[in-house]
Amino acid sequence: MKEVVREVESEKKPDKKRKIIFGICFGVFALYAGVTLISQQLQISQKQAELSQLEDNILIQEVKNSEIADVYNSSDEENEEYIKRIARQELGYAEPDERIFINIAGE
Repeated sequence: MKEVVREVESEKKPDKKRKIIFGICFGVFALYAGVTLISQQLQISQKQAELSQLEDNILIQEVKNSEIADVYNSSDEENEEYIKRIARQELGYAEPDERIFINIAGE
């Protein structure tokens, strides 16, 4: 009878060890999976922001291309107006007798 009890006890000990080892392995795996998911979510949000920025750049470039195509296909009179506007906005040019005032207050 004592031998039967010892056999039953010896069978229980490996089961406890297996459960502990399984629990530790499962915990490590769960931790790894959690860290990996968080990392991937961060990468996804960064890539989405980058995609949004690129889409905005594409829209801006399409507008510029459209404007250039309009200038290319327009008459000389319309081109003159475009050239004047670009000279004023981007190069800071003015008409010969024109005075430009700049607000330095920053408002």
